[in-house]
Amino acid sequence: MVKQLQPTRQHLASVDEKKEELDLMARKLALEIKKFHKDFEHKNKILSPMLSKCKLDTADNQMLLKEVKLSNNRRKQAEQETQRWFN
Repeated sequence: MVKQLQPTRQHLASVDEKKEELDLMARKLALEIKKFHKDFEHKNKILSPMLSKCKLDTADNQMLLKEVKLSNNRRKQAEQETQRWFN
């Protein structure tokens, strides 16, 4: 009977050892996930304002471009008016 129990004990010991390894791996992965989350939050705090500023800069640039085009059109109209007066 004792001989029959020996393989079962060995199997249980092996299963217990594997369980401990898996528990350790799960703890390590949980720490890695925490670290990634913390890094993500930090980068998000930095990048969000940068993205907002970039969007504002883009809007400002588009508005300036429209103003330049409008100014160019007005200048051309003024030149045409001037030529009409002198011709």
